Amino acid sequence: MIRAEGEDPIMASPPINIPSLAIGEIQVTMSVRAAQPTLHGEWYWLASGQHEFSPGLKVGFPVLADGEWHTYRVNVAQSGMLLMGDDILRVRFDPVNAPAEIAIRSITIFTHCDSSQRERCICYR
Repeated sequence: MIRAEGEDPIMASPPINIPSLAIGEIQVTMSVRAAQPTLHGEWYWLASGQHEFSPGLKVGFPVLADGEWHTYRVNVAQSGMLLMGDDILRVRFDPVNAPAEIAIRSITIFTHCDSSQRERCICYR
């Protein structure tokens, strides 16, 4: 549970290493209370060769601020902003864009498997 007092709260993952072509959907289950009924959340990712998160590498989504639990899914693979050969090294989550009370139940990063290359499938939580 956190209380965002500004318009740009952020959370960042520990280091990860997911090939850009293997990343799929990022899912978060959270409850948000705010003065506005609808807010905006964003996922950013740090790709190999970058030193900080870029405003060009993000996917946004609407957030309901009704105090109920909702699961939000963002498909990073369909963003059109992943480059072959890059690795995703970290993700950043901006849960809302306004002051709010936020409770997070889970965050999951899903990956795709290529069975022809005998890659292991992993889910990051």
